[in-house]
Amino acid sequence: MDVLAPIARITQRLPRPLAAKIGWQLGERASRADRVARLRVGGRLIVDVGDYVHRPMYFVGEYEPSTTRLFQRLATPGWTVLDVGANAGYFAVIAAVAGGHGSQVIAFEPNPRLAGMLAASIALNPELNIHVERSAVGDQPGELPLHLASVSRNSGLSSLRSDLPDTAGGTVTVPVVTIDDYCARRTLTPDLIKIDVEGFELQVLQGATRTLTETPPGAVICEIAPGRDDPQRIIALMRAHGYEPYAIADDGGLRGMVLDPTVVFENLCFKLTD
Repeated sequence: MDVLAPIARITQRLPRPLAAKIGWQLGERASRADRVARLRVGGRLIVDVGDYVHRPMYFVGEYEPSTTRLFQRLATPGWTVLDVGANAGYFAVIAAVAGGHGSQVIAFEPNPRLAGMLAASIALNPELNIHVERSAVGDQPGELPLHLASVSRNSGLSSLRSDLPDTAGGTVTVPVVTIDDYCARRTLTPDLIKIDVEGFELQVLQGATRTLTETPPGAVICEIAPGRDDPQRIIALMRAHGYEPYAIADDGGLRGMVLDPTVVFENLCFKLTD
């Protein structure tokens, strides 16, 4: 029995900042057991409230609200979405719910524990067409070591890069695919690609050159780290394919982009220009 479930039902009715604050404190003390989060938009997820990334999903019912609202704005009935770096699968579920009947979501997650949790979440939502791929995505197929987060309570820090300060939690060898090869083999034409892979975003996009050229999705949502990476290389690559970058406003709308070097992580939305 999940003793926190009644509390989560209460916190989800509170103002979001207060719910997040209460959830943070409870999550610090909670056991690392898997629990079922009920999302505000519908759908359920297997999460670990001891994990920083998962806490708002459980206690607030929402994660990264501005990006969540952008997904809902961009959604079209029956769309196809690639969720690269799916973690627990929050945005995979958001995309499937927003697109409704006929939608399909491919969730790529190489971390074995997270991929297992995501597979269990898919079983909880049989009405949603979500498929989990237990692989990483890069610029060429093969195998690479996945460097696990050194902070056990932040699964979101794992990366294929070996030079980041928060990836000293050991390694596991994982398969790597490219978006171009994956879409070609399955005759997929994605409407949206979301990428959050801790510093490997450029390589993911380099492995999607044919897709971005021949069957370009209307939008690509990509995490960047101005204080850690070189976002200009990602922006230049996307502009070469006819996309313009935008910041994501609180209401999920798009606004002019101003890169702030003091910002650690930020999601950008690249929209295909006419």
